[in-house]
Amino acid sequence: MILGKMDHIDFTVGDLKKTQEYLVKKLGFTFLRQNEHEDKSISVELTSPASDFVIQIHEASQEELRRRKEQSSEFPLYFNHIAFKEDNINEAFKTLKNKGVSFKSTAPTLNPVTGRTLANVIDDDGRLWIQLTD
Repeated sequence: MILGKMDHIDFTVGDLKKTQEYLVKKLGFTFLRQNEHEDKSISVELTSPASDFVIQIHEASQEELRRRKEQSSEFPLYFNHIAFKEDNINEAFKTLKNKGVSFKSTAPTLNPVTGRTLANVIDDDGRLWIQLTD
């Protein structure tokens, strides 16, 4: 069986409002919709600037934190990272830097293992690892 295109990635974040504002204002995501779930938690769906790719973010409730702690191998609390392919990584780096986006390095760097140039974003909430790649 062949998988279809990726639909969305869900991130648990520490501060929903702060993360949403960061993704929209600094990285150019577009608000798609807000969802209220059966447990009354709220999630927000955003589309990426260059495609119809969707990420969903939600703030961890106390119950969710408790459940995930008890079943940590089945329900990990974080996602490693999400990468976005850039046609010109240096230009993307400069544009985002000018918008106040923080990076782990002062410029995109070559990863000797993959041979790809990378730039790792540090988000305002400190929980979401976003990577730019060529």
